[in-house]
Amino acid sequence: MPNSWQMALTRYQYPVDLSKFADSAQFSQWFSFPLSIGNLAETMAFEEHFRSHARSDLESWYEVVFWKMFSQGGRANIQTRVFIAHATGQKIEATSLARLCEIFVREPNRETFKRLHAYLGYSQSSMAVTATFPAFMDPKHFPMVDRRVAKWIHECGATHNHTDRTGPQLLDPGVFSKNRTNLQMRDFDFYESWIHWCRHTAKKLTARTRTEWRARDIEMAIFYAWGDSKPHPSFHLNPLSSVPAAEEGENSV
Repeated sequence: MPNSWQMALTRYQYPVDLSKFADSAQFSQWFSFPLSIGNLAETMAFEEHFRSHARSDLESWYEVVFWKMFSQGGRANIQTRVFIAHATGQKIEATSLARLCEIFVREPNRETFKRLHAYLGYSQSSMAVTATFPAFMDPKHFPMVDRRVAKWIHECGATHNHTDRTGPQLLDPGVFSKNRTNLQMRDFDFYESWIHWCRHTAKKLTARTRTEWRARDIEMAIFYAWGDSKPHPSFHLNPLSSVPAAEEGENSV
């Protein structure tokens, strides 16, 4: 049963050329991290690169914004420039950003997320970029979230919920029934259910594969499973039943 998940994670790729940021020349020694394949190993190295600089260098936050938006073409330049302008104009410090992110990681709730979201300058915007930073800061416990993930949950979540009724249940992302184009603060309950579900699924896979899975790994496997072109999802992920308590206890994450 776990084989489909292992295969999806192995096949995950999100290649990004950070040097494509239009203003990269203004940031010496930044926007050069190699992500030519964007596989699991490169992505985990980029996460570690962020963590090693997050408390001291705002540039590491700029890189993550551009990385996150890279698949959206020209919007990556626009959104990164907007974020840099906000950080510069508000005289934001990396230590303050890191502190707010760490507070949410320790106490993940709507209020701590809202404070981080607003400080990043996204109070009226999609929550997806904000959710990227906890996932980079603590990938063991936090997944990213975006429309691609939300579409998979909308299509497949009920089946996975039904297979493990005793575990955390995924809420359906209402964004698809409310004619909106992105996930916003009003969708926080969905995001919260997604965090708990990814943690629980990581525990199940860790117990069954003898390899430690992170919440972020669950999200990356689903990112691959949804696929780049129709039909969606393009890869089937087997629903996982609950893990017996004794087995889970021996391999807890």
